[in-house]
Amino acid sequence: MFSAYCPRHGSEVLFGERRIRRLQNIDGVILVEVECYDGERITIVTGRGRRGPSSSAQLPG
Repeated sequence: MFSAYCPRHGSEVLFGERRIRRLQNIDGVILVEVECYDGERITIVTGRGRRGPSSSAQLPG
């Protein structure tokens, strides 16, 4: 489980693996897209290759 900020909730929400809609690893950048319980799609970008803080930036694909 992990948490991410949901703009519709206005707070951090706890997610399990069943909420993951996309998982992608490109050149050391890990993109995880989850679907919140309210339907909001949240993109988390992390990994060694990312620039700046974890964000809702999009990777190709």
